[in-house]
Amino acid sequence: MRPALRTRRVAPWRPRLAGVIVAGAVACAAGCSSKASSARQPPPELAGLAAVPASARVVIGAAPARLADSALMQRGFRLLLERDADLAARVARLADGCGLDWRTQVSSIHLALTADAPQPLLVATGKLSEAELARCVQATVGVGGGKVTAKQVEGRTLYQVDDAGRSVTFAFGKADTVVVSASRELVVLALGTGKKALDDAELKGLIDRADTGAPLWAVGKVDPALGQRLIALTSGQVQAAPTAFLATLDPGGGLTASLGAVMAGESDAKALESHVNPTLGLIALAAGARGLGPLAAKIVASRDGAIVKFGVALGDAEVKDLLSKIDSRVPAQQDAPPAAAQDAGAAGD
Repeated sequence: MRPALRTRRVAPWRPRLAGVIVAGAVACAAGCSSKASSARQPPPELAGLAAVPASARVVIGAAPARLADSALMQRGFRLLLERDADLAARVARLADGCGLDWRTQVSSIHLALTADAPQPLLVATGKLSEAELARCVQATVGVGGGKVTAKQVEGRTLYQVDDAGRSVTFAFGKADTVVVSASRELVVLALGTGKKALDDAELKGLIDRADTGAPLWAVGKVDPALGQRLIALTSGQVQAAPTAFLATLDPGGGLTASLGAVMAGESDAKALESHVNPTLGLIALAAGARGLGPLAAKIVASRDGAIVKFGVALGDAEVKDLLSKIDSRVPAQQDAPPAAAQDAGAAGD
């Protein structure tokens, strides 16, 4: 007679333990798979304001093609290079080595001053190629004894240019957008996933108010120290400093410029307007000594709610007249008496 089969008793906690292990393994696999796939995802494509950090205090936008033919802008750029021979040499070397024409190859530029670094951030979009730009910068900088190093950071290639004691970092936010700054950390921040300018309610409100379709525009938060100086200049008529500013400039067919001070309230805006108008009259009177009175008189102030606006509109002939008078020099004999007369006077004294 065969012995009776004994049924093996399974501890009640074992099936539950197995279920927990299986469930945990599935969850872990799903999580690990998700993390791995997210790590392999390319970094987000960023251009224009999307690459400007939310810490920006001043943002400037420009359309180079619409500024290129302006005599006023050409003069300003020329003076900038004339005052800095080293800068002029580096600009010329880069332009020649890369064949880069900012007037036709760059469609938009955004410049930002942030609370994160003293150096500005530049975002340029246009007919730009990362491979070509990196190659020509390497070749151009190498001629002057500098060097370019590349490093992978968060899925992007950061290029650091060291030349004549200066260091600049650039990287691409998307195929046609390069982000540049002397602060490496600022470039990394701009191309990261953190909050951007349009995520900051105050900054976005200013940008929405600004005429961003102008060839050159700017918005910014007013530095408290500057605001206090304005209060002092008005002898306390303005009780609260302006909080922000808006500006536009269009040099096409002459010059149209506007600067708006965003005041804390309408009462301060009215006080500033009443203080500014007499001051503009004095400026026009003083400018008359240089033959610029009629042009200075065209600067007008107006108020739109809590915003005090200063504006000027000049025709092409007026701009040429302005530049000619600025460039002209009063003869030395009219500025001071002749040397002989000075010597005689000194002897007599």
